[in-house]
Amino acid sequence: MPEQSTFEVSTTDPLPSPPSAAAISLVDPATFAWGEGGLQGFFFTTPSGLWRCAILADSAQGGSDDLMAGCQPSSSMPMNVAGAPSVPDHYSRDATAPNAILVNATEDARFASLSQALFWRNDTTPVLSYGQTLSTIGFSCNVQESGVSCRSDRSGKGFTFSTDGYQFEYIEARGAATPVSTVTSGGVDPVLGMATDTYQVGYGEVRPPEISNGGASLSGIVTDIVWDSWGGPTAIGTGTTAHVTPETPSPGAAPQERASIVAFDLGACDGISMYRSFVWFFPQDQSLEAAKANAVHTC
Repeated sequence: MPEQSTFEVSTTDPLPSPPSAAAISLVDPATFAWGEGGLQGFFFTTPSGLWRCAILADSAQGGSDDLMAGCQPSSSMPMNVAGAPSVPDHYSRDATAPNAILVNATEDARFASLSQALFWRNDTTPVLSYGQTLSTIGFSCNVQESGVSCRSDRSGKGFTFSTDGYQFEYIEARGAATPVSTVTSGGVDPVLGMATDTYQVGYGEVRPPEISNGGASLSGIVTDIVWDSWGGPTAIGTGTTAHVTPETPSPGAAPQERASIVAFDLGACDGISMYRSFVWFFPQDQSLEAAKANAVHTC
């Protein structure tokens, strides 16, 4: 088994006793049910829009992986998970970066290179909110602000992951979690870029609740930001901004909707630790990799 990364759960304080069934916020599986072309299951996306996950009742794979739970990126790129091991390519069997993490009913959780997007559905995918648990057909998955967690209820084997790392254990959701800050090795949280204009908002701050590029356009402003992670190679959050589309090209007339925010290129600029680039986008419209073409570069 590959060595796990250094993603950790704090044990500074005594762990609370396991929550009762009543304390777990269960969702109605029927809300997430979907099937097409032999693929049947219960599909969800995370609030950040970066991950698509499912509990599959029929993966069309056969064997032990016919029933399983897992996640893949919302783009077709490899998983951006710190410390994720190389896995055999699904065609050549050569070592390659994984594009999925999964657990079936009986075997150990693992990373994998899949030939298709098994954990996607081809229409609007419902969001599993923070602190909620989807439990059905012998599997449970939840989303917390510190990561996504799935397990086989039969074997107890599972995984928890975020962009900051992973562990092959299931972590029960105990309601809305407190955002986890991963402090840099220097002991100081990085800031978001560097302000270059008097009217910019959020630049040069840690976990800014609002970002403004300094102009009058509503498409350059993001409000009510909730950061899912901060301090690792990538910081991820969600916020509200104008959803400009060909149908509503004017930011003033565009609806205000939740968008994903990703800060990256962590490094030093003028001696200050910061995310030197960031972008916000609507995952239903484009992938993160495509959105990066319009990223803000601040150093």
